[in-house]
Amino acid sequence: MDKSVLYVALLVVSLILSAFFSSTEAAFLSLRKVRIRRMVSDNIPGADRVQRMVEQPEKILPTILLGNNLVNTAFAAVATVIMVAAIGEGSGVLIATIGSTLVLLILGETLPKTLAIKHAETMFLFSSRILEWVDILLMPVAISLQWLSRKISRRDGVDPMALFTEEEIKTAILMGQEAGAVEDEEAELLNKVFQFGDRELKEVMTPRSGIVWVEHGTVLDAFLDTYQEHTNTRFPVFQEQIDNVTGILSIKDIFAAMARGDFSADAVITTQLRQAYFVPDTKPIGVLFRDMQQQGMQIAMAVDEFGGIAGLVTLKQLMEEIVGPVGEEGSQPEAEYEVIDENTFHIDGGMQIDEINDELGIDIPQGEYETVAGFILDTMGNIPVEGEYFWYKDLRINVDEMRGVKIERVIITRAKLGSL
Repeated sequence: MDKSVLYVALLVVSLILSAFFSSTEAAFLSLRKVRIRRMVSDNIPGADRVQRMVEQPEKILPTILLGNNLVNTAFAAVATVIMVAAIGEGSGVLIATIGSTLVLLILGETLPKTLAIKHAETMFLFSSRILEWVDILLMPVAISLQWLSRKISRRDGVDPMALFTEEEIKTAILMGQEAGAVEDEEAELLNKVFQFGDRELKEVMTPRSGIVWVEHGTVLDAFLDTYQEHTNTRFPVFQEQIDNVTGILSIKDIFAAMARGDFSADAVITTQLRQAYFVPDTKPIGVLFRDMQQQGMQIAMAVDEFGGIAGLVTLKQLMEEIVGPVGEEGSQPEAEYEVIDENTFHIDGGMQIDEINDELGIDIPQGEYETVAGFILDTMGNIPVEGEYFWYKDLRINVDEMRGVKIERVIITRAKLGSL
């Protein structure tokens, strides 16, 4: 056989194999496990083989990528030999390099992958049998690559079994949102799920200053006065000092005792306590949420590094970190902020710094504080009075409402210093 015919045949075979490996890779990464399980249950021939491969991505992907690289290299090498023989070494190498790159990009990568993504299950059912033989053929090199991949993944803290990283999923959500396949509300909810696992308790808890306390020994009449003002369902009970929490008072238990006639107006109600659940304020809220679910806890007391009470959090508060504020029955949820106009915002002093920056586009710096009130106290260096204000860059920050020493509401106006 003429050498030129052999080289052309090798070139065509290399291109076909390149298209095969590229389409196989795209199809494999586009497979949906739910769909594959259904194909197995429907007894579709080859579906069980596909399922085995899908469950071992760290085994099959190196084989696909290795095969693709080998045939692409072979294609470029054969193209170079043909062009050098035809027009000489100088121009031949340059033309072969440019030509092989374009041909592989279009016919070996883009077109096969586009088609494979649209017909992922059908494509991979066809290619999986061939892939089994390729895996056997390339096994020595593929095993070495698999071992190296696992070592690097574990060193970097990446699960080698994970087909997609968190960042890739976030990017997919964003792309779906831009394409209209994912609604804005759905995208926001999904992103909050990712943020949920990254946050610590101290970032979302009700701070110590915002807790409504009941002192040990409180009688029914005094408690009902407190309840009339603060209709919480649970109240931490302390004895002598706030850091000495003796338990949790549930309004459900109080009402049940009143219905039974167990309490008179001057009866001490702190005999009806439930056990307090203490956790460090650095605990990830994703872990805390799971623990509270498993243990049937509705409220947790956050403890700081010095053993003092830093705040509390309820199961409802944790759920609201994902779904947003949920009001009590018959009432609207209290908004953390109100937009007065495009440059003026009425904000709860307890609003988190990262939330206000993300939602309102305000650039308040992070520091040894978590909330807007903390930023104000840190900046001013004293307890402000109502109406007091200061400037931070182009923000006029006005203390609108105080309750004792607590900053309740703040008005932030975005403006240039010379405009007022």
